[in-house]
Formats: sequence, C-alpha cells, structure tokens
Amino acid sequence: MRHSAPRTILRIVARSGLITGMLLIATVHSDADEYKSVCYDKDKYQIFARDRYANVGMDIFFRTKKNNIDTDNCNWDRRKGDVWISENKGKYSEDAKYVIGVRNDFVLMDSGTAADPERIFAVYDMKNRKQVLEKNVSEQVVIGDGSVTLWIPTGSSNANNCSNRKELEGEVRQSEHASGATFRQTRKHLFDLKTGTLRSTQETKCYIVW
Repeated sequence: MRHSAPRTILRIVARSGLITGMLLIATVHSDADEYKSVCYDKDKYQIFARDRYANVGMDIFFRTKKNNIDTDNCNWDRRKGDVWISENKGKYSEDAKYVIGVRNDFVLMDSGTAADPERIFAVYDMKNRKQVLEKNVSEQVVIGDGSVTLWIPTGSSNANNCSNRKELEGEVRQSEHASGATFRQTRKHLFDLKTGTLRSTQETKCYIVW
C-alpha cells in the first residue's frame, strides 16, 4: 500500500516553503488504521486531502468559504456544497493523485503509479471547478511564486539534440543498467499561477530512460 509517500512529499514541500497559508492536520479514524487528512486553509478555500485505504492516491475535495471567512476548524467533514477533485468510489482507481501544493485558485497534484521520471502533473481550477492541465513530466516540477516549471517530453530520442548529453553519458557509464539506457528530449514549460495558462519555452534537454 502506498500511504507513506504522499505524506513525505507534503512534508518536503512544506519545509522548502512552497506551500503558503495555514496547514492543519486532522486525525481521521478508520477500521484498519489511523489516517491523517491534510487541510490547506486559504483565503477563499479550504482544500482537504487524505490517503486512501488499500488503494493508490488521495481523496481530495474543497469548499469555498462564505464571504471568505470560515471560523470552523479545518477538519475532514463533508458538507453540502463541497466539491470532489479526486474520489475513490470503492474499487481500484487509476486516479492516483497526490496534492503537492495550492496556489491561488489552483490545486497542484502529482499523479500516476509509475516510478520517476514517468509521472504526471495535474492542475485543478477551483474557481471554474474543472481540471485544466494534465501533462507527462520528465522530472519533478518546481513551484515558484508566479509559475510552475515543468519539463514535458517531446517524444524525440535524438541524442544529438541533448544540451546535457555529456552529463547524462557520464551518469550512464557509472550505472549498472547502462546497456538499457536511452536518451529522450524534454522541453521546459511554465504554468502561470495567475492566468492558468501553459507556455512553452525554447529550452530543451534530455533525460535518461532506463
């Protein structure tokens, strides 16, 4: 079962200062174990995330604060008007999303069950109540003040286009899996945390697929 990974991710992000606002922990009891829900208490929203029992991913929902003020504790208690972002409906789910940050109207999520680098970056827009982005990424995203930096694979396997080719070749030579390694190209993109738009840049590099 994959319950420890999401908590580790959240603690690392919090320590690095990527999550702003009040972060409260609420204890939730189940028949099998004690699970912790994470609450992001923002100006306009409260966002709740909790590891699933015997399944991958997190259950995630949010509520809009009335008049931007909510004096209740940030506890996991579903109310009328709450909106699900990711929900386990009692069977195995491939919707394995984990919250890695909240910015403005956007919930930022890591998604997927594969090991790095084959992960997915997803963004949910709480204002418009819909997912606005889901992209394969070749490495962990970087959440900045105004944008998120993500590297999206281009599909090209031409090693001649790799600006970091020598560095990667050195890494391959030191690995015991060198015989199966290939290079693939990836391009830098920026997701604007104000407008919710994705912009491609001209910067490319390569990553290793073992």
